Amino acid sequence: GWSADELARAREEIAWYKEVVRPLVQEGRQFILTPQPGLDGLGGWAAMAHVAPAGDRAVAFVFRLEAAEESFVLHLPGLVATATYRVRVAGREGPPMTGAALAAGLQVVVDAPYRSCAVSVARSA
Repeated sequence: GWSADELARAREEIAWYKEVVRPLVQEGRQFILTPQPGLDGLGGWAAMAHVAPAGDRAVAFVFRLEAAEESFVLHLPGLVATATYRVRVAGREGPPMTGAALAAGLQVVVDAPYRSCAVSVARSA
């Protein structure tokens, strides 16, 4: 079975999915941000984003395939250029950024091949 810490982490991840990811996938606009990898799973990086229709929230998923480099520049479309957003990368709070800065590019680090990272942004009040 799972340890108490693992169960707590699973509860947090499920709550995040229900609160953040599911509504954006169901109601948001989907953006495919990289060319589709081949069916063999080989390639450098794969990324997609789901953005709320109002441009106030987004979630992106970045997948490092066999890429040698450990960083990827994520360009998030569909946000309000002049708005400021709270940014979370792999569950950690990052510095606030504007929609224009997020569209210009956010560097995402994935430390090993065949791993992934989630990025979520929400417009600051």
